[in-house]
Amino acid sequence: MKWFLYKSFLAVLLLVLGFLCLLLAFHSYTKVRDLNAWELMTAKIVSTQVRKVSGSKGVAYCPDVKVGFMFAGEAYESKLQISQLPCSPIKPMASNTARSFSVGRAVDVYVNPEDPSGVRIESYSLGWGFYVTLVTGCFALLFMAYLPFIKLTKASKGRD
Repeated sequence: MKWFLYKSFLAVLLLVLGFLCLLLAFHSYTKVRDLNAWELMTAKIVSTQVRKVSGSKGVAYCPDVKVGFMFAGEAYESKLQISQLPCSPIKPMASNTARSFSVGRAVDVYVNPEDPSGVRIESYSLGWGFYVTLVTGCFALLFMAYLPFIKLTKASKGRD
């Protein structure tokens, strides 16, 4: 009976983990897929800085890059989304990223036509986080499906 409860608990845990990972991977995928409907244009970098963010997981450093551009005859200034995970716990890494976007430089960006404050760099793509969550979610669901076929060994039967 104990073995059944362990397997049931593990199955529910793997099911929840699998679906959460796949949901997160799908969310990342849709953020990149949405760029198909956005307009590609050139923008100028207005300012660059590194922002320190303190949270429950410690300190992170985030490169903040603002760009200026003309869209539908109006001038806009907006924060540029560089990647899905731009922040780093290592300040020199964030500083190097910010330094690569020098003020006055022209960059190709995607602009959301429904909300021009949404601006992503032209090279915005799926990062390693997408692939990690996708593989983790698939393995969790596959192992959950395999779980009912796991049998007790002779050594563990005496303990049950």
